[in-house]
Amino acid sequence: MAPIFFKAPLTRVSGAFFAVCTFLSVSCQNCESIDLEDASCHPGNPARGESNGKPEVCRNGLDDNCIDGVDEGCDCNSDVGQPDAKDCGGDGRGNDVGACHVTTVTCVNGKFPACEPDRLPGEYADNDCNGVDDDCNGAVDDGFVPFECWTGPDYAVFNERSACAKGLVRCVKGALTECLGETLPDVERCNDRDDDCNDRVDDGTAEENETCGVDTDVGACVYGRNVCAVGGTLVCQGAVGPAAETCNGIDDDCDGVADEGADGHPLVMRCETRCGSGIAECIHGQPVNCSAREPSEIDYCDGTDDDCDGQTDEDMPCPCRLGAFHECREAPLTCGKGFQRCVTPVGCDPNTPYSCVPGWSQCELFHITDETCNNWDDDCDLLIDEAADGNPLAQTCSSPDNPLIGECAPGSSRCSAGLWGSCDGEVVPVEESCDDKDNNCDGHVDEGMNKKVDMVFVVDISGSMCPYSQTLAGALNRYSANFDGDEHRFSLLFFPGAFGRSTPYRIIANNVDFASFQAALSQLNCSGDGDEPSYDVLLELTSPSTTPINWRSDATPYIILIGDEPARTWNNVSQQMVAAQTANCQIANCQPGDKVEVFIITHKGGGSGSWGGSGQDYSSYYIEICYQESSRIIEIYPADEDRYVQDLLGVFQKVCLTGADGGMSPVGLDGGPTGASDGGPSKPDGGP
Repeated sequence: MAPIFFKAPLTRVSGAFFAVCTFLSVSCQNCESIDLEDASCHPGNPARGESNGKPEVCRNGLDDNCIDGVDEGCDCNSDVGQPDAKDCGGDGRGNDVGACHVTTVTCVNGKFPACEPDRLPGEYADNDCNGVDDDCNGAVDDGFVPFECWTGPDYAVFNERSACAKGLVRCVKGALTECLGETLPDVERCNDRDDDCNDRVDDGTAEENETCGVDTDVGACVYGRNVCAVGGTLVCQGAVGPAAETCNGIDDDCDGVADEGADGHPLVMRCETRCGSGIAECIHGQPVNCSAREPSEIDYCDGTDDDCDGQTDEDMPCPCRLGAFHECREAPLTCGKGFQRCVTPVGCDPNTPYSCVPGWSQCELFHITDETCNNWDDDCDLLIDEAADGNPLAQTCSSPDNPLIGECAPGSSRCSAGLWGSCDGEVVPVEESCDDKDNNCDGHVDEGMNKKVDMVFVVDISGSMCPYSQTLAGALNRYSANFDGDEHRFSLLFFPGAFGRSTPYRIIANNVDFASFQAALSQLNCSGDGDEPSYDVLLELTSPSTTPINWRSDATPYIILIGDEPARTWNNVSQQMVAAQTANCQIANCQPGDKVEVFIITHKGGGSGSWGGSGQDYSSYYIEICYQESSRIIEIYPADEDRYVQDLLGVFQKVCLTGADGGMSPVGLDGGPTGASDGGPSKPDGGP
């Protein structure tokens, strides 16, 4: 009886399959009569060791061919259910990145086919530029290192002065590139570099010996040659360029023609003879045909220095200059005009110079002419040197340096005995003055006259000033308006400053423009105390240590004190003390020797009565302060606005007011110049 094998289920442990087999001992007696479910031999099969002709089925637990037992020759299951599979190599470490992968094989006919073991990450270097991720890190050929290459000549050197540089072979998409980035030898240039990489700098450069400097070698021009100097600087040597043409037979300007001028004609140049300078032509490299006169052998009587020795007509008698004319009054002339000509005598032989001495011709009648100052009856009217009105001839005259503009004018000269007399009545330039005239005749009127002025008005506001206060305010308003746009400044002080003796004055406006001054005038009144310290005020205003006024250092100081009382003092100030201060000005722009311009408006004897003129003359209180000039003291009576404006304009005539017409034009008057006719302050009666 043949043994029968029973296959237990396969169990996989660590990649290997294990089974537990149970062996039964069965005797096949003609097999057909045996019905065994798990026997290898089915009914009708031959006995053990005898094939029944069927193939063995792997892993079914049967001896399908009845030879050598159950599943003989089967290494794996290939027939029952899902065929067996395995990791090639059995290591289980493969991955599917790059060249690495897991190779699985399936059991066929009970056997696993042959296969290569798995490639594992890190087993191979990825540096061979094959387009494969050999090291299985996700990057292709990332281990490839570019290497130097050189396709140039073997003699090339590589150093800091060499222009050559080796290239690199790189890996691009799995293939090696050509040699990239190399710098091959080039033509040697003059640049302080070894361009051809032969270890010599600037040797035999391409530029050397090339022509340079000029673009032609015609005439005097010569090509230069390039030389490579130390430091790689190309220097042109030996070049001769075009030059200005000179008379030398050489084509200096290299245009193919020698000694020619700008117009193509022969060159001309300056030439000299003893008689002067001239122009000569250049012919065959030499100046010829000089236009300067050559000296003659004899100095003829012709008014010319013929022999050019610095003397005229010295070689022969010369009673007259050949060709000259002059008047004559020889018989038969008794009036009119005649003339004689200087002529060469008949029979003159140029080869005999002395035969050609000139002389005057006969006196010939010319014609009757207008009378001239020559002691002759030119117009034949039996009168000599007379004008049309019968008076002696006269003509305008002037000094050579008289410009005859502005106020300057010519004078007049009269004819006497054929001669002109002195120049009478000429007006010459004088120093400019403020009178709307061009006194210095330079084309400008009153230039430099409109100087800066600081005007200080000191006004008595005691009760007795009531008849004058408002009139003065109106006059000062109109007067100051004339200075709109000028650089003059105004101050307004009231005195006494307050009732009692606390201060001698009160400042209402301190060196302000005319608009601010006009606004301050609205405060002018007659409500002050009756004890007016005029001396004290004047002394403080002119003292550099006590003055309250903001005097400008470039302005002229003017002080106008207006009051109807005699001068008084609170502090024993005398007129002499004030006069000493004003005569030695130390404020504003005063220089040593200057004085303060002081003017007083008060009573000078005009009128009478308590509210009219006082009949008193207070000039003596101020005459020393006003430098003994009575014109600086102006009558206050009567209160007349127009007259006040005129008087103020007279006071400030040196300020040189300029209106639209260029002259003094106070606002509110007739538009013409105002003030006294003599330029000083005026009075109703025309006095100073």
